[in-house]
Amino acid sequence: VQFHPESYFSEYGLQLFSNFLKQDIKKSQKQENPLSFYLQKMSENHFLQSDDFEQICKIIMSKDYEILQVAALLILITKKSLNEKSLSAFVRQILRYSQTFSDESEMIDICGTGGDGFKSINVSTTSAFILAALGVKVAKHGNRAISSSSGSTDVLEALNIATPNTLESALKQLNNQGLSFLHAPFFHPLVGELKEIRSRLGVRTVFNVLGPLLHPNLKLKY
Repeated sequence: VQFHPESYFSEYGLQLFSNFLKQDIKKSQKQENPLSFYLQKMSENHFLQSDDFEQICKIIMSKDYEILQVAALLILITKKSLNEKSLSAFVRQILRYSQTFSDESEMIDICGTGGDGFKSINVSTTSAFILAALGVKVAKHGNRAISSSSGSTDVLEALNIATPNTLESALKQLNNQGLSFLHAPFFHPLVGELKEIRSRLGVRTVFNVLGPLLHPNLKLKY
């Protein structure tokens, strides 16, 4: 059985997708796929809880998953379990696997959600340079394009500007130049783990919303 991605956006797309998942869940349960429980829970219109996100992150980081089920998980979280409590719980669990720092000095991040679907220029990256030129300290959190035409890292690469590949170099750049670009997959391995799956989906998911909430500076105020 195959589920065409375009079917998801049809009038009965969500129900078709739910039915498709239930069939896949029954098969995968026999194979003891660890994500089956959470897919079933959301397909029955239950919100995921903090403990659920803890286990989901463990499964993803252990690489013990089926690509189809992770893709389904991202879409179902986006459509059926996207609320304040879920976002907060997901952020907390992702940060457990992340490289973070704490700096209370005045700085700003202008990370966008991306994926506007209009092939627009990367406004947040352009704005970071302008703000830094005006004397504002900018710790720009960003990524490559996932569901849009260009991400911050793509823009920098086109300009032959390398993103810092160590925390020390990022902090040195930030303090000496007042501007540093923090490549999300470097600081958040879980984000990097899902990059290919998100790219193949080609649509906005919960991670577009999570991006601005996952800044590596745990003391960031703005």
